[in-house]
Formats: sequence, structure tokens, C-alpha cells
Amino acid sequence: MSRVGILGSLFHPPHMGHLRLAETATTFLALDTLLFVPTAFPPHKSFNDLWGYEVRVFLTKIAFCLEPPEELEISAQKLGKFPPTSLASLLAVYRRFYHPCPGWKLWEAEKEKTKPAYTIDTLKKYKLDHPEDEIFLLIGQDEAAVFHTWKRYEEIFSLAQVCVGTRPHAAEFPDMPFVKLPPFEVDVSSTKVREAWLKGENLSGLVPETVQVALESLATNR
Repeated sequence: MSRVGILGSLFHPPHMGHLRLAETATTFLALDTLLFVPTAFPPHKSFNDLWGYEVRVFLTKIAFCLEPPEELEISAQKLGKFPPTSLASLLAVYRRFYHPCPGWKLWEAEKEKTKPAYTIDTLKKYKLDHPEDEIFLLIGQDEAAVFHTWKRYEEIFSLAQVCVGTRPHAAEFPDMPFVKLPPFEVDVSSTKVREAWLKGENLSGLVPETVQVALESLATNR
């Protein structure tokens, strides 16, 4: 039996909060595997996808070092979003940044979805294929606050331990059987990053360096 974390998100884009959540959960929960699951179509919000699913998957790979540099270069070329000079700069940063965490993997469970995907369905899909594994669903405090609105949320607790990344001095969230992870000092959201990107502002400190370089290239070439 393996201890498996699942971190699903739009990753629109992945940011430092996602990275700290992944690091904290991996250590605190002693995870054998952590699966990063990019959402194709979110069920809870209207969604203006700035870059498209495939770009968000690519950003997820470079944020969490999910692909060796040689394979990432091929992925980037297939994506066709980065001019040669920009791609060379991105790959140079990625090679320097690349320190993969054992057990961290990309799981494109929702890749073929053409309609909103629900967490309950993703968990059941994993549990069907891996009935012996112990599942830890990772969410942020903002998600915990509205967890009661998720589809069949009570059933989710029967499939996984729901673990919440917390911030120091943040407001309390609903009284549900959540597992609170140790707090980490990161106050960033994908919304904040997107707004800064659209304004052409510096993204340093908001996202991993690799994601910053990729987003700067996408801004220049959009």
C-alpha cells in the first residue's frame, strides 16, 4: 500500500503557493507519490483560459520538475509556443532549476474531458485502479472554505483524507474532518499572478523561476 497525494488545480498558472503546499504535504504526510492533476474544465467557476490546457500542463511540468530537461525540450518544441531564443533561455533556467522530488508525477486524468470534471470522479477513478493505496487530497484554505459546495463532498471524505494547506493567522475554515498541514508563509494566488502578467508586472517571487521565464516569453509573443 502506498501513500498517494493528489493535487488537482487549474494551474493557471502554478505558483509558489502550489509549490510550498506540495513540499509541505510530501514531508508532513510522508507521501510515496504526489500526483499533479491539471484541471481541463473547472466545475465551480467561469473560466477564461489565457493559455490553453496544453500550456498549463507544460507550466505544471516546469514548476514541479516533472520531466527531465531532454524530454522537456521535446515537449516544448511540440507545443510550438516558444521561439528558439526564448526556448533556449527557458531550457537553460530549467536545467539549473531541475531538482526532481522522488515520487512527484504528472497525472493527466482529465486530459480527454470535454465537460467539467469533478474531484469525486477523479478520486473514484484512481481508487478503482489502485484500491490498496491510501489517498490524500491536497487543497488550499480558499477551497476548504467552499468545500461544502463540491459535488458529493461528504463521499470525498470516504475516499481520501482531505489535507488543507494553511497560512499563518488565516481565518478558520468549516468544521469538517480536514487534516491541517503545517502553515507556510506564502500569500499568492493564480488570480494575482494572472493580473500581474496581464499588466506586464514582474512575477518574481510569485511563481517558480522557470514559470516566470515561460510566462514572460508567452507575454512577449502573444
